[in-house]
Order: sequence, then C-alpha cells, then structure tokens
Amino acid sequence: MSYSIDTLQSDCYEGTSCLINKFGIKDEVILKELETTITLNKITEYSLNPLFYSFDVQHYKSIHRYLFGDIYDWAGEYRTVDMSKKGTNFAKAESVEKLMSNCFKRLNDKNLFQGLKFDDFVDEFVDFYCVTNMIHPFREGNGRTQRLFLTQLIN
Repeated sequence: MSYSIDTLQSDCYEGTSCLINKFGIKDEVILKELETTITLNKITEYSLNPLFYSFDVQHYKSIHRYLFGDIYDWAGEYRTVDMSKKGTNFAKAESVEKLMSNCFKRLNDKNLFQGLKFDDFVDEFVDFYCVTNMIHPFREGNGRTQRLFLTQLIN
C-alpha cells in the first residue's frame, strides 16, 4: 500500500498506515493478503458476469464498490485525502469529482472509442488510462478498478 499520506486524517487506524477495514485488521500485511484474496475472487466473478454497462462515472464507482465493499465502508466513494505513491502526486482530493466527470464526458463524447481507427483507438484508450491513473479517485484499489473497467470497455 505504501502511499504518502497523513495517517491522522486518512481513514487509517491511529498510529498506523493500515486502512480502517470491516475486519478490524490493523496489520497491513494481513490486510493486503485478505484484500488480494477477496478482490481476486470478485474480479473473477465480475469477469464472468459483468453487472454494470453504462460506462459512466457511476459504473466506474460501482465496480470499485463491488470489488472492495466487503472490506471498506468507503468503497465506491472518492478519496478525501491527497495522495502520492513512489514520487507520483495524484490529483488533489477536492478536484477528483470534477476531473472524473470531465474524463467520462470525453469518453461518452468519443462514443466509448467505438468506430475509431486502430491507431486513434490506441491513443484514446491510453489517454483514458493515463488520466484515470493520475486522478487516482479512490483511497485504494484504483488499478484493479481501472483494469476491470477497461477490460469490460474493450469487450
């Protein structure tokens, strides 16, 4: 998890960098193992039977809620703290909602990238990936949510 955050204000147990979770686990290693097991099962289930098809912001948030709702109360909700990881600063928390709205408006305006020439599709797809990654809308689980959404988008 190794994010740069202030644990006093970031949904972590006091004196730790372990996210508050529905299991009361305060050890990051144990939580990470449990989170990996749960989300891997959820990703497999979802891949076999996708639940959402609107390809809008709510769809994206619903995937996150589906993957992480058994672990975190805030699953599917935008983060409320600023974050960075390995020297990369993500979008300010107060900007996330507007940036995500703009990103998905563009996806909709581009007709979900359907009908584009291959090179144009690749450019748009990569741009969407990069933008959603830099926004990093959730406190945890951004990559898994992003991969599942994009896999569904291209299928």
